Amino acid sequence: MAALTSSCAYVGILVDVRLPDGNGVEVLAHARRRARYTGYAALVSGDVTKELVAEAFRFNAQYLVKPFSLDEVYEFALRARSRAPTAQSYSKTE
Repeated sequence: MAALTSSCAYVGILVDVRLPDGNGVEVLAHARRRARYTGYAALVSGDVTKELVAEAFRFNAQYLVKPFSLDEVYEFALRARSRAPTAQSYSKTE
């Protein structure tokens, strides 16, 4: 999570639920608290549980179930890009 800093702006975060040093829900929470994140998020998991899906919805994130197709990743990228603020709006928030 050290890579998520307040000096960076993110338009999309695609993160696995299970990580070697934490979990994807923590990454989303950290991004919302510390980074200039106004974009689109997706949690990725091989498991479908009510708890994980609820966590994704809590962050207004998409929930991708493994295995997923490249088309689903492409669709995620298009959604993130379409919701991204313009370069001008980034400069106004600095």
